[in-house]
Amino acid sequence: MKTHILVLVLLCSAVPTAGDAAQLIPHEALYDLSVRNWRLPSEISRVIGSQITRLTRSCTDWTNVAVFRLQAETTAGDSIDFETDYESIESFDGKRLQFRKTTKANGELIETLLGVAARSTDGTPGTITVLQPTPHTLPLPAETIFPVASIIHSMSQWEAGLHTLNYTMFDGGTLDVSRVFEILVGQVPPTPDLAEADPELLEGEAWRSTMSFYSYEEGNDEPLITITQNIMPSGVAVEMTQDIGFADVVLNLRRVRALPQPEC
Repeated sequence: MKTHILVLVLLCSAVPTAGDAAQLIPHEALYDLSVRNWRLPSEISRVIGSQITRLTRSCTDWTNVAVFRLQAETTAGDSIDFETDYESIESFDGKRLQFRKTTKANGELIETLLGVAARSTDGTPGTITVLQPTPHTLPLPAETIFPVASIIHSMSQWEAGLHTLNYTMFDGGTLDVSRVFEILVGQVPPTPDLAEADPELLEGEAWRSTMSFYSYEEGNDEPLITITQNIMPSGVAVEMTQDIGFADVVLNLRRVRALPQPEC
């Protein structure tokens, strides 16, 4: 399934001002789900869905939790109940990522991932240590960055005036490493009644970007998936569109609140 990217792109990252480093703002957000295009043999008669994300920080790490659920009924009388539960812990120095993800369909467990990815300190390849489903080790390309670090990087580059970015990313949603090509489309004003929120989280215009993910192996010119998202200067993602395989889904922010930060 492609939902590993969906849950991770909703991480927050504040746009830095000149001379400042990007600052992540811990928050908890609830998103409503709608579907633009189904790719199923039967027509859909009803659909509901949501995503909850929670980004917190300690004095050494960022923890991101995201729970995605989609329920639907077809005109043929069939039911779809799809959910993913993801958690990652990423060190501030960008060297270590612990990851866990479970995927269920109609109440049955169809995938479990658990492991740790570690970048080297000397420019050589790192390692992905998989604990579940089957213990084994995979190489991690030396240039790879993890999700929080990738968003800080993107926002910093946009603020510096760059509109196109290329980087290598591993998020733990699958065991694949991806090459990412990202384009900053521009900035758009948020909807006035966008969501229930702490007011400071929705001030300003949203950065709008398109991210295309490619296989790390050379020679594949077709993107595996493309995501479009809007991110506020506070770092809160307010809208995102993604292909999850059997449907194109849109997540719109309904409610968001800032979370306390530790005194370190």
